[in-house]
Order: sequence, then structure tokens, then C-alpha cells
Amino acid sequence: MYFSLITYKIHLIRHGRTAESSEGLYLGRTDLPLSAAGKQQLLEKASQFTYPPAQMVYTSPLQRCVQTAEILYPDRLTLPLEAFNECDFGAFTGKSFAQLKNLPDYQKWVEGGFDAAPPDGESGMGLLSRVLGGLQEVFSRMMAERLTDIAVVTHGGVLMSLLA
Repeated sequence: MYFSLITYKIHLIRHGRTAESSEGLYLGRTDLPLSAAGKQQLLEKASQFTYPPAQMVYTSPLQRCVQTAEILYPDRLTLPLEAFNECDFGAFTGKSFAQLKNLPDYQKWVEGGFDAAPPDGESGMGLLSRVLGGLQEVFSRMMAERLTDIAVVTHGGVLMSLLA
């Protein structure tokens, strides 16, 4: 009896820069485009390096991820998936560390671990659960369609939750 092993690869990529991400704000689900500098940086990286191959590209539905995927994988099918959206920072969205650092709710969130959430926001555990559900959907499609290389263009919070 002969068994053939198939290797499946999911390449995780963080979106390019927005004007606001350069300011150190908690952007969360704010739907912002890439900045001109962010687009230029991606174009330069794409010309200097070979990004991992991908038969299909999943993205967060937010502009900055979709635009990044279009630059890095212009000839690939791109599918937005809500599961790969950024963490919902609730009341902290659009604010900087400097604005938040002395607020009791911010301290409670930072010190509260994976189960803590910002006011009206999402906990780390909630984020991880959502992202793992998205990865399960990707794995299922890969196996059903015999796809071996997929890219996921997403956010820093999503990537950090997977690495935590």
C-alpha cells in the first residue's frame, strides 16, 4: 500500500503601512487604505524579494489588507474573510498609548491577560477563537481543492494572537 504525503503551507503576511499605523494608534477595525509610502514600500519589497507562492490569497476585509494582497499577489484570487479582521479595540480605537496609559480601563485591559477586553471591545481569547475558526475554514478548503500553498494577508493583532 502506498501513501502520498501532501504538505500544506499557509503563509501569514501583515498588511503594509497606513498613515495612521505610523502614528502608533490602535486602529482595530477602522477601514483605512495603505498610505502612499506603504504602497511604495510593498512594491519595492515585491521587486526585491520573492514572496511565498500562493494558489489563493485570503485577506481581512479591510482595505489595507486587500490592497496589500493586490500588490503582492496581483494574479491570484483574493478572498476576504471576516475571521481575519483585526481585533476590535472598542473604546480604545483611534487612540494612542500616550492617550490611554493613565486610564484605569486601559490598565485593567493590559494587565488582565488573554480574557480581558477593552470597553466595548474584543478579548484576546475572542480574537484567537475567531482566527482559529478562519484557519479551519482555510484548511478545509485546501484539502477539498487540493491546494498546497495559501497566503493570508492580515493584521498584527491577528498574527500576535496566533503566536501567543
